[in-house]
Amino acid sequence: MTPPTIAEQEDAFSNYLRLKDIADRTRDLNDARAAGHAWLVYLDLFLPDEKKLSGALDRGANVETFPVNRTRPTTKIFGDR
Repeated sequence: MTPPTIAEQEDAFSNYLRLKDIADRTRDLNDARAAGHAWLVYLDLFLPDEKKLSGALDRGANVETFPVNRTRPTTKIFGDR
């Protein structure tokens, strides 16, 4: 792994700051997610390939399907009202 150049570091960090400013202004979840992803891209510059963080978000690796069918009662809770 070659260390990132100063230009690469500045580009990644300025991209993060730009997206963070947008997220702070709009308070929109998607803007915040974009800023968070930009932060991971910046951190990835300093990590070896096997420890990169930003790829996990692209794959949706941290998303689990919630089993809704196991949380709903099969009978009425309050009887036949």
